[in-house]
Amino acid sequence: MEITKVLLVDDDPISLRFHSKFLKELDIEILTAPSGKDGLEILSHNQVSVIILDVNMPEMDGYETAAQIKLNNETSAIPIIFLSADRKENIFKGKGYEIGAVDYIEKPAEPQLFRRKVSALINLNKKQREGQAEQNKLKISLRQSDSIINLLIESMPNPAFIVDSNGLLLHCNKPFALTLEKDKNELINSPVSDILKPDQRDSFRASLTSTLEKGSASSLSIILLATGDKEIEASLSGKASEGSVLFQLL
Repeated sequence: MEITKVLLVDDDPISLRFHSKFLKELDIEILTAPSGKDGLEILSHNQVSVIILDVNMPEMDGYETAAQIKLNNETSAIPIIFLSADRKENIFKGKGYEIGAVDYIEKPAEPQLFRRKVSALINLNKKQREGQAEQNKLKISLRQSDSIINLLIESMPNPAFIVDSNGLLLHCNKPFALTLEKDKNELINSPVSDILKPDQRDSFRASLTSTLEKGSASSLSIILLATGDKEIEASLSGKASEGSVLFQLL
């Protein structure tokens, strides 16, 4: 089970112990740093859910530290809470929010409020990471699907291409590109209407829609446009699959 880590950065050792003690009830690992520089070093070796930064620190203050954190793609999404004993609350809040902090707490923090805010941000960070993980899985799955589709369509001896429900040409094989005397990369992700004779576009759209709705095979006679607007008469066979249609030239 992954241990939740919270980073507390404060140059005052008493404040560091004081606020660390408040968080022990949360069943988390508390990482502490006496300076912004040390805090950045800890972040380079640990996955942290929340960062709590003292505003007034020598050499590198809380704002400078936060700015460095937000510039790093690995740490930019981690929520930051600012701690400050300064009474110019509105000035500090405004500057902190501009940098990217999500909350501001006046020192010394009230224990229950402090724990509640940190706990809420831990849960928020967890949900964001889970959402990102799902997105990454989806991207990998889509890349794998694309690879399978490319292998499938390239193995076909006949010219073939795939069109989605919006009329975008998603994939095609080399025989299809050679038939149109075009570069394969130029065809992929372009509107299929670009390779259709203008008076043929409506009939192709109707066939595409019908094939997608019925989920069955279809056939269509069409005139394709090759390089230099050269017209090529073709008989197409279409088969629907997962929101797109695979067409083969017969």
